[in-house]
Amino acid sequence: MGKAVGDWLLRAVILAGIMGLAAGPLRAQKDDAKPKPDAAAGEEDNPEIGPPPIEVRPAPDYEDFSKDVPRFHTQILRKGKVANDEDRQIIERVARWQLLRMTDPQREREIWKDSRDIIRDVIPAKNAPPNDAQNEYRKALIRNVPELLRADQKGRYFPTVVRVNAIMMLASLVDEAATPLLCDVIRDPNQAPAVKYWAVRGLQLLVTPLSPDRHFRNTTNEINAVKALLELLKTKNLPPVLRRPIVEALGAIRRPSTGNLSPNAAPDVAQALLQVVDDPKEEMRTRSAAAFSLGLLQIWKGMKYNYHLVADHLGRYLTELVDQTVKDPNNRDQAWLLQIYQVYQAFHGSEELNRAKTPNGLVAEMDEAAKGGNPQPAGMSVVKGIRDIVTQIMTDAKAVLKNGADPEILTRSAEKLRTYLEKNQPKAKGISDNLPELAQDAANRG
Repeated sequence: MGKAVGDWLLRAVILAGIMGLAAGPLRAQKDDAKPKPDAAAGEEDNPEIGPPPIEVRPAPDYEDFSKDVPRFHTQILRKGKVANDEDRQIIERVARWQLLRMTDPQREREIWKDSRDIIRDVIPAKNAPPNDAQNEYRKALIRNVPELLRADQKGRYFPTVVRVNAIMMLASLVDEAATPLLCDVIRDPNQAPAVKYWAVRGLQLLVTPLSPDRHFRNTTNEINAVKALLELLKTKNLPPVLRRPIVEALGAIRRPSTGNLSPNAAPDVAQALLQVVDDPKEEMRTRSAAAFSLGLLQIWKGMKYNYHLVADHLGRYLTELVDQTVKDPNNRDQAWLLQIYQVYQAFHGSEELNRAKTPNGLVAEMDEAAKGGNPQPAGMSVVKGIRDIVTQIMTDAKAVLKNGADPEILTRSAEKLRTYLEKNQPKAKGISDNLPELAQDAANRG
């Protein structure tokens, strides 16, 4: 991911997040070993505090390699070259020292500075590609950071504040080589939600901003990432703060299945996203994000995929979203408009990929499936009809929010969509004939 590292604006945002979040509630966090005195039994985890208390891993004794730092900066990083094995040893020592001193309880209030300093050293200025020294330093960090994130032989972890800053630093490297560790963190049942949150974001950053050039180079890493995300999404009592990033990451990766590339692969990723869209217990912004992610998936040639069913479910969700907004004027804000726009993009495609002339969105994916003499996917005319009404709803929503138009125009458009869906219901009730049928909630059936 060498060229991707040069995206300076993205790095600036990440760096600001590290400085802000670490300097905020996480930096002031208390020792994990001290239980909350007022915590009720069965209380849902706070993503900034973590799971039930665990025994804290003591800070290890580590050798102070600060004496190597001046040479590391002036002779290695500045020149951008790794001249010999001695340079490599210095890079390894400095990387390990920078990481392990984050575990020092005497430096708890300085941890965020350690993360900041590491990232400033490894991320190139502006859009320049990383030099040889930065690449070597990056590899050394990835080799050594697992010690901060995993439990020791006694099952003890470093305090959550240490692990959060370590995983934020790792995510900010935007290096596919970190994928196995990010997936391990996601699968670890004892990790704090805040740590898992940044592991999920780390996978997402590998493929965002959306671009034809941003994708996993290694298929094994991609499948591992998608499987880890789906496993986490299916976890019971998962904090809501984690659910939206998961569906966003699945959409950004754009893989429809956890199986190998084959027309016979089951689109289990698409089914999981559609179940989120259908679930009335999910937050609306998470459901809208799942709708957008469905439009991003690259459906493989010959894959058995029920586009009609997907479009039907998205349309029914949109009528629900409109109904809630019409009933409560307090919901009419930019966030609400964005949620409608995400459903709109599920049909029309994302702005970024459309500018790059990369097919995405339900209608474009259906057109792609019909190329090369392949049969037209079933229900194409119905899907395009749904798209047209969704487009009208998007236009009406803008008029209501920005121009003060009467919300009644939205009610009429939503009713038109509802009527169209009832007249054109999909015959098959499953997203694919090699997956179980979806149970459709009565509230979404009009």
